[in-house]
Amino acid sequence: MSTSIKYDSYIKQIIFQKTGEKIQHIRPILGKGTVNQVYHIKTDTSEFIIRMNDSPNTLNIYQKEKWCMEQANLQGIPSPKVLTIGQIQQVTYMIQTFVQGDNGKDTPIDKQVIWKALGKYTKRIQAIPVNGFGETLADSVYRMFTASTHEGFDGTWHGFVRYNINSLTENDPLIELGVFTLEESKKARKKFEKLLSIGFSFGLIHGDLSLKNTVVDDEGEVTLLDWGLADFYKPGLKLNVKVASRYYKPPEILLEQRLYDYSFDLWS
Repeated sequence: MSTSIKYDSYIKQIIFQKTGEKIQHIRPILGKGTVNQVYHIKTDTSEFIIRMNDSPNTLNIYQKEKWCMEQANLQGIPSPKVLTIGQIQQVTYMIQTFVQGDNGKDTPIDKQVIWKALGKYTKRIQAIPVNGFGETLADSVYRMFTASTHEGFDGTWHGFVRYNINSLTENDPLIELGVFTLEESKKARKKFEKLLSIGFSFGLIHGDLSLKNTVVDDEGEVTLLDWGLADFYKPGLKLNVKVASRYYKPPEILLEQRLYDYSFDLWS
């Protein structure tokens, strides 16, 4: 069974289970992204957007997106409302409200109008407070984000600092490679040790501001979509470079410079 046929079958089951209505049409939305299968669904009385993905971590990503969209709406940033998230077989789905309008790439409205709106949204996004750090929303009540763990790193901010402290030793391979001297390493270690006693405020980054992630209605209101790459931000922290749409990547991402900041969301 092909992916499209399988997903069509799942969509019919999901929509009937959630609404009790039969579907009039299922229209795939193509060319606006490569990660999820996205469909416009129309029933006798309603319209929805359903996003689907069979990757193992999709449920966590969708739950983070739902939280981000709720927070965005509270900050006055128009975003779709997530009606439900669930799983059928090995496929995770998210049902969202349908937003009337044209995709930002296709709208006849002056694109500068959209970018100005996104600039205003960026400031509001950065004002959304979060705790912890990383790409995974671990606790929506406490706004806690966490990072993937590995040997010597427990996924917390203080764990990240300690990991760097423990890496700055006289046996550090970077000293042998000539990246820095032992004396410079000791100075850096002292700076990291001071970080353990300093309090930081964390903010949010959308991570993929682009025309294709917007819908513009007849009155020019810009709705922001796709929060799957949302991440926290803290000054001086190395962030993920596998983000942003191809044609909107800022220079620091193209050069794989991981010490970027809020200006990342403004570059586009």
